[in-house]
Amino acid sequence: MTIPFKLETTLGIEVSPGVQEVNLRWIEYRLILPPQVDKKAYINDNGPYTKAGIKTISNVLVQTLLTNLRSAHRNGEWDSAEHLRWIIAELERGFIKLDDGEISYDHKKS
Repeated sequence: MTIPFKLETTLGIEVSPGVQEVNLRWIEYRLILPPQVDKKAYINDNGPYTKAGIKTISNVLVQTLLTNLRSAHRNGEWDSAEHLRWIIAELERGFIKLDDGEISYDHKKS
C-alpha cells in the first residue's frame, strides 16, 4: 500500500528591482497527512511536529530536491554537480541567515 504524504510550503521573499538576489523573510509549512495514519504519531497535541513528523518532512524535502536536481540535469537546464554545489551553498547560507526570518508550523490544519 502506498500512502501519500504532502508538504505544503510557502516562502515570503523580498525582491529588489534590478537585484538578482532575493532575501527570505518568512516560511510557512505544514505536513498534510493522509486519513489512514495516526495524526498523533506526527503532530504533538500542543506544539509542533513529533520526531516522526520532522523525519517525514525532511524526507519529503530531500526526495523532492533530488528529483528536481535529476530532472534539471536530464532536461539540460542545469549540470547536476553545479546544481548540487549551489544547493549546498544555499543550505550553508540559509543556516546562517535563517534567524533573520520567521518560521511557523501550521500543524492545526493538517
